[in-house]
Parts: sequence; C-alpha cells; structure tokens
Amino acid sequence: MPVLGALAPLSFAPPVRRLTAAGTAAAGAASAVLVGREPCNALQETSDQLEWPNTRLEAYLKSRGFDPGSSTRPQLEIVVRIHDEEYGHTWYRLDCTILYPGGETYVWFSSKRLCHFRQRLHDRLKDAMCPEDYEKLFASAPFARHGGLAGTTKRLSAWCMNLARSANGETFPPQFLVLVLCFIDTPRYIAGALPFCIDRSMERLAYRIEDSGWFVRFNSVQVLPQVADTGDDRAISVLIDMLADKDQHVRSAAVESLSEVVFKDDRSVHQTLSVCMEDPNPLLREAAAQALPQVAERGDEFVASVLFPHLEDVDARVKKAVKESLKLLGRDDLVSSLRAAGTAKKR
Repeated sequence: MPVLGALAPLSFAPPVRRLTAAGTAAAGAASAVLVGREPCNALQETSDQLEWPNTRLEAYLKSRGFDPGSSTRPQLEIVVRIHDEEYGHTWYRLDCTILYPGGETYVWFSSKRLCHFRQRLHDRLKDAMCPEDYEKLFASAPFARHGGLAGTTKRLSAWCMNLARSANGETFPPQFLVLVLCFIDTPRYIAGALPFCIDRSMERLAYRIEDSGWFVRFNSVQVLPQVADTGDDRAISVLIDMLADKDQHVRSAAVESLSEVVFKDDRSVHQTLSVCMEDPNPLLREAAAQALPQVAERGDEFVASVLFPHLEDVDARVKKAVKESLKLLGRDDLVSSLRAAGTAKKR
C-alpha cells in the first residue's frame, strides 16, 4: 500500500479544570436519564477539539507498545460483532486485540455510536487521505450507510478489519495509527501485564455518570480509573465535578477515584481535597483524609497542614483516618505533639 497523505495535528490538550466546592447542592448534576443528546460532562470531549502537536505522536505510540524504532510491530485486530441499545442510542461494540512481539496479548472492547465512527474516525481518515488511497484501501469494505440501517454492524466490522490490517503494515503513517488507537480506547502498555477484557468506552460511561439513579452514577465513578490513564484531564475534570453530586456515596466514590487518576504533584487536586476536608458530611471528610496521602509526596507540608486540624474532628472515623494518613505521610510527630499537648492540658 502506498504511503498515505499527511494528517492534521491531533488534539489532546486537557480541558480547563474547575475546582468545585464539595458537598454543595447538586447544581449542574444531572437529574434525568439522557435520551437523544450527548452528555454535558467532560468525558464527551474528543481528540479533535484542541491541538496535540505531532511531536507527541512518538511518545503516545510508545506508551501503547508501538515503538516506531522497533523492527517488529504489534498486530492489531478490530472486529464489530454486536450492537445494543442504551440511553436512546445504538452502540456498536468494537472487540479489540493487540498481539505484542513478546507474545503478550491485550484484549478489550469499546462501544461507539455510528456518529462517533463517522465523525471521529472515518471522516478524518478520508479527509486526510488522497481519494485514490482511500478507494484502494476500502474498495472491498465500504463504510456503513447513514441511519443505522440493517447490515450496519457487518459493514462496520468489515471496514474496521480492513483498517486494522492496514495499520499493521510498515507504511501506515504514525499519525493515522495514533488516530485509530485513540478511537478504540487502547490501554497503556505495561510489560508483563495479564490479558484482560473490560469496556473502555468513555463515551458510554459519560451517559451513566449523568444517570438519574445514584447507584448507576456511583458505579460509573468507581470504574472510571480503570479506563483512564494517570493524569487524564478528562477523567479528573469529571471527578471534580462529581464532588458536587447530590448523593454522599457518589461524592465519596469520586474522592477515592480522584486519588487513583492524578499525579502526586498535582497541587490543584490537593486544594480540591482540602475543600472536601471542610465538608459537613463526615463520609466525605473521611474519604478525603484517606485520599490525601495517596496524591502527595511523603512529608508534604501543605497536605499535613490540611489534615492536622482534623485530629480533633467531631467524627471518630474521620479522626482515625487522619491519624493513619499522617503516619503514611511520615508525620507521626504531629500526632505525638497533639497527644502531648492534650496531656499537658489535663495537668
């Protein structure tokens, strides 16, 4: 296959973060199941909204196990076998497999709507390729028709299988490969990791996060760290927004998940969790106390200063969590000093 045309710079810059005061009324939180419209939270943001310089293409490919400098190339397979209905839309499931040169195999799936296929993958590839290249590549597997007519699943599968076979070739441009890997929500490559199979579709998860049922939102918030890379600004932005959810269990789960997706040096998240420590709900204060040492370096002065006043929290569970967190931070001295002060006061 001839080398294809150049692709415009991809877009992966993060959204602007909003620090939301936890525990407030659920202003802006969804109260009804979404039907017929896209969710309003940050998970709907896609790779074509802000510029991602081509200088980062190589780093992204390496993070997914596709080292441009390697003599052997992982083999990708994409199949669309089934579809189902949820939140008023038809979702087509992409069963994805990557066989790495060392024998490791990654297996996962991701669900997309037909409009996602068309706008985020098909149209971008077709616009970037010269017409002759596109026709040659997909002559035997035309793309699905508009409207999700009968046979759409079969046509999507044939088109995706053709695309994957081309992506496995050495002449497939890295810009196109990044576009494909991003679209199918390819997990980060970790040497020695066991095969797995989970739904990594952030688009579908976005609908569940705005569901009217608290338990649906709770489970969605809990699963988010499984489909987001560490430092993923889309996930972080959504979890910060969920700190204003009307349900205390959802807010608590958002704090826990936030601690799993941020880098330790993220000061904006430290500040957000410090706000949670002042929430009137003890469940959220306890969750924040447990999360703070997970997102801070050992001995962090700011985090220690946030935790220290709550050694005398009115809630026993919060006090216990704060003591344990200060020990994890290596600040046992603060616990000892408070104990000594209390002893002196009694005398």
